[in-house]
Amino acid sequence: MNSRNLIKTALGLVLIVLTMSCDKQEDDPTSPPSTETTLPTSNIELLNFMKQNEIDYTQKFSINTTEETKIIGKEGTQLIFPANCFQTLDGESVTGKVELNLIEVYKKSDMIFLNKPTMAYNPNGEGLLPLISGGEFKITASQDGKELKIKPNTTYTLTTKSQDNITSDMQFFTGIEKNDTLTWVQSDSSNITINKSDYLLNINALNWINCDYFYSNPNQQSLIRVKLPKGFNINNCSLFISFDGMTSITQLYGFEEGLITSAPYYKLPIDLDVHFIALSYINQQPYYSISSSKIQNNHLEVLSDLKQITKEDLKKKIELLP
Repeated sequence: MNSRNLIKTALGLVLIVLTMSCDKQEDDPTSPPSTETTLPTSNIELLNFMKQNEIDYTQKFSINTTEETKIIGKEGTQLIFPANCFQTLDGESVTGKVELNLIEVYKKSDMIFLNKPTMAYNPNGEGLLPLISGGEFKITASQDGKELKIKPNTTYTLTTKSQDNITSDMQFFTGIEKNDTLTWVQSDSSNITINKSDYLLNINALNWINCDYFYSNPNQQSLIRVKLPKGFNINNCSLFISFDGMTSITQLYGFEEGLITSAPYYKLPIDLDVHFIALSYINQQPYYSISSSKIQNNHLEVLSDLKQITKEDLKKKIELLP
C-alpha cells in the first residue's frame, strides 16, 4: 500500500472513531447538557412534573356516608370513617355517596417527586425545623365536585403502614401550601397512639397531614451553601438534602451571592451525614446530581454537572440512598 492510500485509510479510521464517539454521547442517558443546550429560565417544567406526579399518586374511592367505611391504600395505610361524618364547607350534613382521594407518602423519592419535604415552622420562634417522618398523606372528600370537611367533634382514624423505629415522639402536623411549596405546621387536631409497629391517629382534619416529629441534634449548627454548575441557579433548579438513615428531606430556598443557601430559614448540625440532590427539567427531560457529604462548619457544597436521567431511574437512585 502506497503512502497516499495509507493516509486515506488513516483518515477514514479517524472519521469512524469520531462518528462512533459522537453517537455514543448523543445516546448516553446520563450525559450532562451540551454547551449548545438552552437551560430553562424557570422551574415551571419541574413544577409541572411534580404536579403531574400528585395526580398520578392519587387513589380514588367511593364510600357510603350512612355506614362506617374502611379503606386500605396501596402502601398499607388504613382509614376508617364513621357513619355520617362529612359536611359541606357551609356546615350542611352530607348523605349518600362521597368521593374520597388518598395520597400516601412514605419514601424519600416520593417526598421529592411530590415536592413535599419534611420541613415545619418552628413553634418556638422564627424559621423552619427538619422533621423525621412517619408518613405524609393527602386526604380529600367531595360530593358532586364540591369539597367536604369532617364535622366538628368528629374524627376518623388513620393507621400508618408498619415501620421500624417506632417512637413516642411522633406528633401531628397539617400542611400549608404557598408558592408551590408545602410547609408543615404543628397541630393539636389529632391524638396519636402506638399500635405495635405502626401509629394510629384520630383526626378531624383533611387535606395534607403528617405524622412526624422534630429532628433534634445537640451538635453545633451550620448554615448550608451550595454552588451549582454553570448555568444553574435557584430559578431553574431545585435542591434537596436527604438525611442518611432517617426519613427526612429538607429543601434549600435562599439565594445569596450566586449560592443557594439554607439561610435565613434553618441550619443543620455539624457531622450530619447527608446526600445533596439537585433536580432540573430541560426539554421535558429530568436532570439530576446526587452527592454524599458530611456537614461541616460554614458548609459549602460544590455540585457536579447535572446529568440526564429517566424518571424511573431517578426514583431508583433516590430510593437507594441510606
